[in-house]
Amino acid sequence: TPADFVQGRFGSSTLALVVALTGIVATMPYIALQMFGIEVSIAQMGVNVEVALVIAFLILAAYTYSSGIRAPALIALVKDTMIFIVLFAAIIIIPIKLGGFGAIFAAAHQKAVITAAAAKAATAAHHTPPTVFHDILSTSQYLPYTTLALGSALALFLYPHSLTGTLSSNSRTVVKRNAALLPIYSLMLG
Repeated sequence: TPADFVQGRFGSSTLALVVALTGIVATMPYIALQMFGIEVSIAQMGVNVEVALVIAFLILAAYTYSSGIRAPALIALVKDTMIFIVLFAAIIIIPIKLGGFGAIFAAAHQKAVITAAAAKAATAAHHTPPTVFHDILSTSQYLPYTTLALGSALALFLYPHSLTGTLSSNSRTVVKRNAALLPIYSLMLG
């Protein structure tokens, strides 16, 4: 783990504890986002979400327990294959089925216009307005979005899946190759 690396490199248990706690706290939103994405995907398939999440967790926990630190690298292979299948579907198949990217963005804008009008009408009638869908960032969201994008880019090498792969690599050559290819891979994911 990163904390073990810090302990061995700097010989400080306190610093290792701080790194471990920081890693846990910083990873929670990342894990929560992953779990939410899985939950939404499973719910759309009509499967009982709680049961599916428990089963997925048990499979991953058993696999990680039996494979050790190399498990994330092996799991990443399956995950990456699934991601590229989804990307292919999102970039090629879905636009073909829905009439192209122009039609998709036009439909998103139309939904934004309709929900904004419904919210305005509900407010005028003194009812609770529905949640409004926005297809364009408001100016107040420019700074948060920019800092999120910049922070994510700067933290690219510190994400749990990246760091674990580095710590479990066989040689310096593998670390150098991964460090060179990781930004390209991340750009491909968008």
